[in-house]
Amino acid sequence: MVHLLPLAQTRGRRCLLRQKKTVPGATPNDRIEAETAGGVERVAVRRARIADVLEGLERRWSFADVVVERACPEAEIDADLTRLGAALDNLVVNALRHGSGVVTVRVLAGGGNARFEVRDRGPAPAGTGAESGARGPRHGHGLRVVADVAATHGGEATPAGPAPGGGTLAAITLPVSREPLGA
Repeated sequence: MVHLLPLAQTRGRRCLLRQKKTVPGATPNDRIEAETAGGVERVAVRRARIADVLEGLERRWSFADVVVERACPEAEIDADLTRLGAALDNLVVNALRHGSGVVTVRVLAGGGNARFEVRDRGPAPAGTGAESGARGPRHGHGLRVVADVAATHGGEATPAGPAPGGGTLAAITLPVSREPLGA
């Protein structure tokens, strides 16, 4: 028997199945080190240009209806690129799964922060279980990943809500590096 899923669910799942999990500057051991540092989680922080983070995101989602706006200042962040990539991927998956139209990712830098915004053209969610902390066996965990990554990096996560001009917007804000790369 063939089980058919609604289009919104298959869109996100197809994207995940095709996605290449590549993060610029990360090595295969970074994930192992972050997960098993003597039984204590450790963040593998690297300095990276925001443009490089966006390039990796664009490469991972090039087959989907995802547009990555790479016009951003040459700001840099200190981040665990594997975990930041996972957080951004979760925001993109949620936009693909629950939204409609093309998903747009952009970064706004200023005031000592970089705000990674993920926007779709669908209506904002109304009172989802993820907001209340309730999760199903296969849903609601991605937003927890986003919040944890933001907190670990001294930033904050903004859950999905109405975007100016329509659609839905979710974001993760991280502090930018104060010293230039290579300093």
